[in-house]
Amino acid sequence: MTLKDDSGNSQEGANGPIYIDVTSTPVQNAELVLPFTLLESLYTSMANAGYRQHSSANGIPLFDYYGNALWVRAEQDPDIEPEVSNSLGQVQERGQVVYDAFRRPVHMVIDETEWVYTYIELPVYVDAYWEPVEATL
Repeated sequence: MTLKDDSGNSQEGANGPIYIDVTSTPVQNAELVLPFTLLESLYTSMANAGYRQHSSANGIPLFDYYGNALWVRAEQDPDIEPEVSNSLGQVQERGQVVYDAFRRPVHMVIDETEWVYTYIELPVYVDAYWEPVEATL
């Protein structure tokens, strides 16, 4: 016989049924506190060089993990996948997780030639422990 808790969690162990209690807590990263910002001088110089700031579908600017703004060529062939680079000129790879101005992680998904971003949850730490279940009547 396998016992279950109110949520239906159960597991049959070698010594009988065991109860599994799993909790998850968002990972806290001290670096992810203040919003990413962009210096106006950098924006102006990149615009003068023919780049526009890369943004999510809802227009929020995007950054790499270290807070470097992401850029794309202002005028680009729509049939070619856009090349996104950060302020240092490092090209971002397909599928790379980037962050919006509010430091929320955003995952890049290629949909034909468009870059579509979907919000993902921050990593979670799963704390799981198993305890023997004692049947009570």
